[in-house]
Order: sequence, then structure tokens, then C-alpha cells
Amino acid sequence: MPIQATCHCKATQLTLSEPPLRVTQCNCTFCSKRGALWAYYQPDQVTLTNITSSATYQREGHPVAHHHCAICGCSTYGESPEWVEGKPHPTRKKILINARLLDDLDISPLPMTSSTAATSGEATSPTRTPGHPPPPPLPVHNRDRPVGLRT
Repeated sequence: MPIQATCHCKATQLTLSEPPLRVTQCNCTFCSKRGALWAYYQPDQVTLTNITSSATYQREGHPVAHHHCAICGCSTYGESPEWVEGKPHPTRKKILINARLLDDLDISPLPMTSSTAATSGEATSPTRTPGHPPPPPLPVHNRDRPVGLRT
């Protein structure tokens, strides 16, 4: 069953061959700031149906190209080599879709894994699965406000 993904302003639209089976929260320095939850696909499973205005960020020396809508700023998708035994494969590619952009799909029941290997797509530890308790509360400082918040 094909599924659609669109950015907030709909300038970027993608069609995926099927819904994801899980999502990955990447904790690399870039993805942790973007807040995307990634669903991994083979290139032939993704069709870019509309890209009106897109921008790309690729950190020097890193093989992943991160795309976002140049109009609304939503992180949309990424292009990465497949990683085999900790190394990027020279010809095999995968597409990372921001699962938060999937239209008409509730991603909350999907298993979520966490990865510190930004481009590997290999989960290193589960962070949430259905039926698991929520994470602990933020630590507090001086018992009156969360750490890091200024008043």
C-alpha cells in the first residue's frame, strides 16, 4: 500500500511503496538537532513526486546528504550509502525518510530504535516500543526549574 509524505507547505512530496515497519532516532550531532525520525528505504521504494524548492546539507567528509524544504524548513529525506561492516558500501544506497512527514499514518505504535551511528541505520539500543514506560523526567536544579532553562 503506497503512502505519501509531505513537508508542511507541500512543496516537497514523496510516495513510498509501503509504510515503515520501524523508525530510527539518530543521535548524531546533526540529526539530534533536526529532530527527525528516520524510516529507511531502498531507492526503488521512493518516488519524489514534487520538489518545488529543496536545499541540501552535506557535512564535509561525511557521505550523507540531508535534504530539507527551502520554503518551510522541514527536514524531508536523506541519501546515504548502505553501511556494511561499519563502512559505506561504494554502490549500494538507501533513502532516509523523515517519518514525521508521513501523511495519514500514526507512527506512535511503531517500534523506535536509537542509533549513534548516524548513517548506518543499524539500531544500537531501543528507546521506545509499545508498552514500555515513558522516559524519566528531566533532572531539576534547585528543585524549582529544569536544568538548562533560564528565568
